[in-house]
Amino acid sequence: MKLYLSRNSPLNATLVDDLGQELYYIHTPWKLSGRTTTITKADKELEAFVKFGGLLISDSKSDISPSDDLSTRGQPELAQIHWRCIGSSRLNFGGFERDIHEYLVRSGFMGWYRTFTAPDGRSYRWTMGFNYPELHTNDEHRRPIARFHRRRLCIPGICKGRAPHLEILPDGEHIADAIVMTFVYVEKRRRDCEKARSAGD
Repeated sequence: MKLYLSRNSPLNATLVDDLGQELYYIHTPWKLSGRTTTITKADKELEAFVKFGGLLISDSKSDISPSDDLSTRGQPELAQIHWRCIGSSRLNFGGFERDIHEYLVRSGFMGWYRTFTAPDGRSYRWTMGFNYPELHTNDEHRRPIARFHRRRLCIPGICKGRAPHLEILPDGEHIADAIVMTFVYVEKRRRDCEKARSAGD
């Protein structure tokens, strides 16, 4: 499964499949500080939501339980990331808010790896990389699960252009929601590091 970003930004984009069907929305209103990214899943991927007695009842097949708050698109949100310049950013999903480092555990040189336990109970590890992040199973097999492909400009006669997209392999499709959610954080941090390196050159 390939999810194409409508914009070359992990913070503000619509993710569509090969047929152009909208699957996820990522929205981050601009603020000088304390920005919040909201990740929602498109209508086509959600079953009917019914509010009764103050409870949100869902037959959704999402691998992350949506919270009770609705996004501006009228969709139940999958997750929110509250970015912090000082201190750790916060992650809100499944009705719980926590320090994001409690969910995406840092390891390796300069936090090169980010490990998390997905809703299937298995451990997965993002490798941030200099150019793109990759996700593998966090075990001795290190099976590839997902990879981000950067935008590539078209150079006539040399190479074809390519839209930025997140490729989720079949072994990861059952946890696609968790992959998208963690990808947003990992790719944003990777780009921050990339900018810092460029500024230091």
